[in-house]
Amino acid sequence: EKAEELGCSINFVGPNSESDIAEQVQELNSAINQKPDAIGLAALDTSACLDAIGQAQDAGILVLIYGCSDAGYALSTFGDQWTQGYMAGEVMYQYLQQTNPDAEAGSIKVAMLQTREITPMVEKATGMDDSVASHEEFNVVYTSDSLKDLVDDGYNQAENALTYDPEITYIFAQNCIPTLGVCNYISSIPNVDYDNYNVFCTGEDETTRELYELTEAGEASLRGTVQSDKNEGEYMQDLLRMAITGEAVAPYELKFVFAAITAGWEYDYTSADVDQSLN
Repeated sequence: EKAEELGCSINFVGPNSESDIAEQVQELNSAINQKPDAIGLAALDTSACLDAIGQAQDAGILVLIYGCSDAGYALSTFGDQWTQGYMAGEVMYQYLQQTNPDAEAGSIKVAMLQTREITPMVEKATGMDDSVASHEEFNVVYTSDSLKDLVDDGYNQAENALTYDPEITYIFAQNCIPTLGVCNYISSIPNVDYDNYNVFCTGEDETTRELYELTEAGEASLRGTVQSDKNEGEYMQDLLRMAITGEAVAPYELKFVFAAITAGWEYDYTSADVDQSLN
């Protein structure tokens, strides 16, 4: 829709898995051979793509990179993944403070369902870990670093976590798609009391918005997420158009601001409040 609005022709391609770096490099080389005006790249591993990026630039193709904190060699837009993860932890802690302010140290059992397959996800997971570790009430009793961006995997990993320790009450699922699976598993528990479970994630889509409505109605457990202040896909397309047509674009690090989206409770902390000295 955005491409049509801007009068652009866009071809989307991507590897089958976020761990398939070689496939992405092949796709990047194929895109270069088609000689487009510009390439937007969400790199799985920027170091593996450097040669191809250089070839594209030598051929006069504009390259815009998303999600890389050190892409000074190309136009880039960077949503600070560490900050987004850290904020998710702070959202989770703020909810605990509002609902259980007298919680004792180590009394809140937490499951961390994350992925560390690619650099941005490692940074996001590290931010979340750093936040949770700073609050003595949280006791991380179950961790997974292999969460896939699939509803079914969220379901299975939530089942594994709550089977391992049924007293887990807080669950962080790194991305919004598997979060639906986590919430689906909780809904499958016989005679479930949704107030006993508190799910948090990063990112937002139509599914999370529906889950918020269900949570406010007492029929789900998604308490909050952290999302950027821009539609990232549309933002990248705007930047590509601006650069191609010669409009002014900052050469490096166009940062997003992250904000919390919550289900029926107030939270006004944004990434502008994060002490970057912690990173």
